[in-house]
Amino acid sequence: MQAFVNGDFVPLEEAKVSARDRGFTIGEGVFEVWRTYDAKPVEEILRRHRQRLAKSLRYIEVDPDPVIAVAEAVWPELIERNRTEIEAAGDMWVLSIVTGGVGEEGGARGEPTIVFMPKPLPYGQGFFAEGRLYDVGARLVPSLMNENPFYPSDPRVKSISRMSNTRSERKQVREGAATWAITFDRNGAISEATGAGLGIEEEGRLVVPPKWTRLESVSMQISLKIAGELGIEIEERPLTVYDFVNADAAYLFGTSIAIAPVAELDGIKLAMRRNVGDRILKGWIDFVEFDFVEQCRRLDS
Repeated sequence: MQAFVNGDFVPLEEAKVSARDRGFTIGEGVFEVWRTYDAKPVEEILRRHRQRLAKSLRYIEVDPDPVIAVAEAVWPELIERNRTEIEAAGDMWVLSIVTGGVGEEGGARGEPTIVFMPKPLPYGQGFFAEGRLYDVGARLVPSLMNENPFYPSDPRVKSISRMSNTRSERKQVREGAATWAITFDRNGAISEATGAGLGIEEEGRLVVPPKWTRLESVSMQISLKIAGELGIEIEERPLTVYDFVNADAAYLFGTSIAIAPVAELDGIKLAMRRNVGDRILKGWIDFVEFDFVEQCRRLDS
């Protein structure tokens, strides 16, 4: 497979950045992850990821315009250069990382480091519950870390410096297949899950946490757009464990899964009366013009 590093396409195993890169030395950088559907990018999804990347770059004081221009040109070409591998794997993520470049802490920065690389979706590794995720639902487990525990950064920034997510991700791995670890905001409300947003279905409404308390999930944005088109009422408010255990259904929103049901929280069985979620999931399949649920069942079983 090929990756893109600072203007050049190179074999993925040869992709390198400087050991003096500020992303490596002090964790200064932002990233995006999007996926293909049927080995093709979906332009509306790419547009929303470019918008979020630009917002994150402004936050770390990197001019977003040149980086976004590169992303707009290179992302589709990266898919074409890796098409054979993508078709063999089923589909792929594209991971995009932009750092402050080479420079000393407290000193001037160089040009930003830009890396785009493909990564196969983890079919056959238990991530999708052996193809049954959309049927049996995911498990949520609480992390001991809350989101942004020292509050140095806005949770809407998709930063590579994310220790609370790392601690959650390690617990997720220990807990096994189809498990996501959840983090809490500073007020004790549920913020998000590892690599995914969260929401509930309540009396025909889709309810999600306030946008200023969480990452601006592209998958959630599109799910809310589909919900609006279907006439489903949308509400934003803080959500606690109480809300999840009393909801008609709970959902994950993520790049790999779009929207998927949640079956339990910390061992507590949750209701799965998922009328709203099933309608949004069908809307997703229509939106990307590909039945990724069938793909999941076929490739992950």
